[in-house]
Amino acid sequence: MLCHRCGSEVQDGAKTCDNCGAALGRRSFSRTLTAFRALEERSKSADDDLPARPGDIIGQRFVLDDVIGRGPLGAVFAARDRTNPVDVAVRIIDPTLLTTQSDVDHALTVLERARRLAHDNIVRVYEVGRDLDRLYIVSERLEGLTLAKVLDLRRDKQQPFSVAEATPIIERITTALLHAHRHLPHGDLSPENVQLLPTALKLTDFGLAAAIPGERFVAAHRAADQLGRLAPELRDGEPPSARADIYGLGALVYALLAGRPHAPGAPNIAAALGRIEDDPHPLDRLVARATASDPADRYENVEAFADAYATAIDTAPPPGDHEATRRVSAAAARRPGADHPSEITDDAPTREALPASDEPGRAPSAVARSGDHASGAPTARPPSSPPPSSPP
Repeated sequence: MLCHRCGSEVQDGAKTCDNCGAALGRRSFSRTLTAFRALEERSKSADDDLPARPGDIIGQRFVLDDVIGRGPLGAVFAARDRTNPVDVAVRIIDPTLLTTQSDVDHALTVLERARRLAHDNIVRVYEVGRDLDRLYIVSERLEGLTLAKVLDLRRDKQQPFSVAEATPIIERITTALLHAHRHLPHGDLSPENVQLLPTALKLTDFGLAAAIPGERFVAAHRAADQLGRLAPELRDGEPPSARADIYGLGALVYALLAGRPHAPGAPNIAAALGRIEDDPHPLDRLVARATASDPADRYENVEAFADAYATAIDTAPPPGDHEATRRVSAAAARRPGADHPSEITDDAPTREALPASDEPGRAPSAVARSGDHASGAPTARPPSSPPPSSPP
C-alpha cells in the first residue's frame, strides 16, 4: 500500500511509514489514490486552458514539448527547432487577448521591436510570428529560477537579501533597462520576469505589456490575482512607460530587502525588518519615491534611479550602525541635484561602476549607470540554513 502523507510504498499491514513516520491505517492507499485522482483532474483542467498542446508544431518549425511556465498572458513551452539542433522556449500568447486584426498587427509590430533588443541581461528573442490564431515568441531557453521563486524560498527561511546581495541584481536590471528604454519600456517589471542563472541574470517578456490592449492586459492580471505588481497608472489602463519601470524597480528593491512583496500601504523596509521606528533603512527614501502613485513624482529615468541607489549604498553604514544609518538618510535628503536627474541620451558616455568596497560587510559601492556593458552574475542564492542573524 501507499503512505497517505508521502506516497511511499509501505508493507501491507505496516503501522508506520518507514520514510516519513506517519501512522498508517486501512485508508492510507485509498486516501492517496483519491489525492492522485484529484491532482490528475486539476492538471487536466489546467491543460484545457492552454493556448497550445505538447506536440503541436508552431510556424512549421518548432515542436512543442512540456509546459515550462504559465502566466496571465499565455504559456511557455520547451521546444525543439526542426531546422537547427537547438532547444528553445516558445511563448504562445492567449488568443483571447488579441481579438481583431488590428490587435494582432499592433502586437506583431511591438514584439518585433522587442526582438531587436540585444543585451547580456535581456533574454534573446529569435523570432515572432503568427500560427493560425496564435501569436508566438521564440527565445533562448533558460535553465534557472525566477527571482520570484528565490524570494519565496528565502521568505520561507526568513532570509531577506542584504544590500550586498541585492546590489548586483539591481545593477544588472538597471543596465538592461537603460539599454531597452532607447527602444521601448518593459511595463511589467516584476520578480516573475527576472530569471537567475548560474552565470547571468536575464529579463524576460519585453514588449508584452505594450503589445496587449490595455483593458485586456489589466483584466488578465486581475484574473490571475497579479494586479498588485503593476504600476498604478497601468492598472488604470494607461500604456506602459519608463516611469512604470521605475515603479517596478522600487518594488523590486523593497521585495529583496524587506523579504515581502511591495504593496500600497506596506511598512517601510526598516519596519518590515523589525527595526525601531526612528531607525530608517538607507534605501527607504529611494523606494518611497520610486513607487510614488503619481508617475511625475518618481525618478525621471533609470539613470536617476541608479544614481540615487548608488549614493545611498556608497554611504551606507555597516550593519548594526543605527546612528550612521540615520545620518545616511538625512544626507540623501540633502543631496544636491537629487530632484533634477540627468537625461538619458543614445550617445551618453559610459560611466563605469565603482569597484566594490574591501571593507567586510559593506555593499558594492555603486550601481552601474550605463546600459550597454554588463558582465558577471548576480549573487542571488536560494536560502541557506541557518538564516543570517541581522539583515542590514
